[in-house]
This record gives sequence, structure tokens and C-alpha cells, in this order.
Amino acid sequence: MKNVVLKYIYHYILHMFTIYCNMLYFPKG
Repeated sequence: MKNVVLKYIYHYILHMFTIYCNMLYFPKG
């Protein structure tokens, strides 16, 4: 069960990090 939670958190952080990088390199306003 703990593995599933860690995997979910890892993917969530990776997703947010990707959005953050996109906002830094490609600002839209």
C-alpha cells in the first residue's frame, strides 16, 4: 500500500514540476 502512495506522490510532484518548468520557459502573460 505504501508503494502505491509513494508512486502517486512521485507522479504528482513530477507533474507539478513539469507545469512549473513550462511556466518558466514559456510564459503566457
